[in-house]
Amino acid sequence: ETGKISYKRSRLASAGSEPLPFVMKLRILPAPPQAPADRPAAKPEANEFTQLMAYVLLAKSMSAQAITEDTVRAREAFGRDKSDFARLKLALALASQSNSDDSELQSLLEPLLQDPASANPELRALAILLHHASQERKRAKDGLNLAQARLRDAQKNVESSQARVDTQRKQIEELEKKMNALKTIEKSLIQRADKPKN
Repeated sequence: ETGKISYKRSRLASAGSEPLPFVMKLRILPAPPQAPADRPAAKPEANEFTQLMAYVLLAKSMSAQAITEDTVRAREAFGRDKSDFARLKLALALASQSNSDDSELQSLLEPLLQDPASANPELRALAILLHHASQERKRAKDGLNLAQARLRDAQKNVESSQARVDTQRKQIEELEKKMNALKTIEKSLIQRADKPKN
């Protein structure tokens, strides 16, 4: 056993004396080999979350062209490596674009939301945050598009109403012209009738 302690009576004794008392000797035995335990599933590196947060700050200072080029590189990297880190890097690049496709972004993040047991907690929390922000942005875009559509319809109605008003005004003007012409003819006839005959 590990740390086994053995006791021996010392054989050393002086002439005519009593045997020496027990002497304790400590002997440390090596631990027996243990069966290798099952290794847990590999987890993302501890600094992956920090790298992604640094990318968020970097993306804020990048131009639209640089973001577009970085998105292409992130998409190619994700095509080679389907890791959670590569998935989130592509998601962050897409989210940084002003004209990003929120439906694509949400589909990209869904695997991290559906299997919480296998995902790193920090990376999954970031995925949840991005997914929620994408949903809010999509709702805002849809609301804006709906408002713009209603505004266009209202403008068309106003233009149509204005066209009707213009048509009615022209009709009134034409009627006034005809009435004035009739009055002129009527006045001329009256003047002729009142003129004495020779």
